Amino acid sequence: MGRRIGDVTLHGKDGNHTYLFQRSDGVDVIGDNGAWDTDKLVLQGYTAEEVKVTRSCSSSDAVFSLAETADQVTIKCTLEGS
Repeated sequence: MGRRIGDVTLHGKDGNHTYLFQRSDGVDVIGDNGAWDTDKLVLQGYTAEEVKVTRSCSSSDAVFSLAETADQVTIKCTLEGS
């Protein structure tokens, strides 16, 4: 995926994907239904200490909150069965 500005929703479907998220990219949602695929989320411009991962209370979404910014990445239904 190339450089973009603003909030987006990404749908990867089947196949292996790498999702690149950079500082100031906004609030993104990733929905990827390829159950047997290998997908990666790459967070550029952040240290491990700046990334907080939580599970949404009402769903199986993983929410990546990025310190000192309003940036956030939600991966839909990634924690189903866990």
